[in-house]
Amino acid sequence: MADGAAGPVLRGHEGWVTAAAFSPNGAWAITASGDCTARLWRVADGAAGPVLRGHEGGVMTAAFGLDGALAITASIDETARLWRVADGAAGPVLRGHEGWVTAAAFSPNGAWAITASGDCTARLWRVADGAGPARA
Repeated sequence: MADGAAGPVLRGHEGWVTAAAFSPNGAWAITASGDCTARLWRVADGAAGPVLRGHEGGVMTAAFGLDGALAITASIDETARLWRVADGAAGPVLRGHEGWVTAAAFSPNGAWAITASGDCTARLWRVADGAGPARA
């Protein structure tokens, strides 16, 4: 692709796209949307990968873990969810916030996730089992 030229257009969401991020190795991108889904995309050609379904409200943000094997999404349904990137399989649902979950990220060692919410809290969660919430 020439400098400044646009690459593939990633189409498929049925609501506004609220966030986008690259996997650590650059092979995948993830988008979050008001249509209650997140989507995985192959960066090399823009091909659609798994659609991450399960939220009951718009998805505010999405991020990859440092090894790229897991992703996390945060939603206005007051939950965050963990997902396996390879096949889009749902992992633990992180419940405990009492307001929209507006941000989510993984710790550098991948053992923890952190979420932030309109309920004026941030919460820490063990990635292995989704245990929590611990208030931060």
